[in-house]
Amino acid sequence: MIRHIEKGEYVYVPAQTFLYRFEDNDPAHYSRVAVVKQPAYLMFLRENESDTRLCDVFYEGNVWSLFRDAAYPAGEESETRH
Repeated sequence: MIRHIEKGEYVYVPAQTFLYRFEDNDPAHYSRVAVVKQPAYLMFLRENESDTRLCDVFYEGNVWSLFRDAAYPAGEESETRH
């Protein structure tokens, strides 16, 4: 789970993690869902302004949101367990 991470740093995201794109920044209505097929390192952009359970990352050329407990600071021991 992400604790403190700065904009531009990378987070480790395990395979089968869901990513969401929301309509009008409304976390109650997502417009797209993607699944990370293989473990990945994604760039952390910011805390999600609409829902504190989420954070925003850069994935395949777009901004996506994911649940904070699904991402780990890159290089942490915990990433090897997923």
